[in-house]
Amino acid sequence: MKRDERVNYQNTSFLGMLRINKISSLTVKNLGFYLGLILTIIFYYYCRNLSNDLIRKLADYMTNVLPSVSATLLGIIIAGLAIIVALSTGNIYNHLLENRTLQKLLFPFWYAASLWGVLILLLLVLKVLLLISTMKVIFIGIILIIFFLNYALFGTMALIGNRIRIMIYLAQIKR
Repeated sequence: MKRDERVNYQNTSFLGMLRINKISSLTVKNLGFYLGLILTIIFYYYCRNLSNDLIRKLADYMTNVLPSVSATLLGIIIAGLAIIVALSTGNIYNHLLENRTLQKLLFPFWYAASLWGVLILLLLVLKVLLLISTMKVIFIGIILIIFFLNYALFGTMALIGNRIRIMIYLAQIKR
């Protein structure tokens, strides 16, 4: 193993793994990012003229329903990670450490879980904003939440597809 491929804090931290995976692969080179953006723009144009009462009802509904949905999907991502780790054996880990492939394999789980975590946090903030803020700020919060919801959802779907492909490759390596 080359010296720069050794496992250390710099290449196993969130920011270190983000550098290895490159943020562009998770944003501008990611179809889910664009789908999330497009759906958010459509949502904005469809809902921009809603009455204040409807905006408040929408925000209230979102803050009541989406945290549990987000937490459930976060749990599914963690379960998926556990399955990937359980199906991999010791010899495969040595191969995956070459060229930081293991970091590239595992980081999307961390990233997707982070997106769902940020979404949960935004929903909690929106719940507080409902009590203390103007409708314009609440509507901006709704739009931001819709983007993160779409991006996290499409990112999770892509994560599942990519992991299926990787598990097929791992099965090939085991032979």
